[in-house]
Amino acid sequence: MKSCEVIPAINQCETHLLLQQKPLREAMKSKKTLLQSWSPFIAGKGSILENPALKSIAQKYNKTPAQVVLRFLIEQGISVIPKTSKRARMQENLNVFDFSLSAQNMQILKGFDTNKSAFSWTNN
Repeated sequence: MKSCEVIPAINQCETHLLLQQKPLREAMKSKKTLLQSWSPFIAGKGSILENPALKSIAQKYNKTPAQVVLRFLIEQGISVIPKTSKRARMQENLNVFDFSLSAQNMQILKGFDTNKSAFSWTNN
């Protein structure tokens, strides 16, 4: 930020249930930069959408685990653009604005954070 002439409006970073980017979000908030979730479903790694606690929360709202993940990120002020080429999934991903997660369910989902990347960014 010290060398930027223009402060970015959006910063797209790996952000999902397992890496919720809390310190980054706090830093960006002071600059009014929006965090956009890159890979909100962790590219299918670790079968996060099969997690029993996530599935249980989804059932309570009559939603899919993917919809709960998107709603969780949105409720925290994180922009999401999930990747899919399937029309049915596109429609599912858009159908996340007709419910809100309870404070209890938000706390459960916040507990998923490991603060670790799910991707290897080195050649090691």
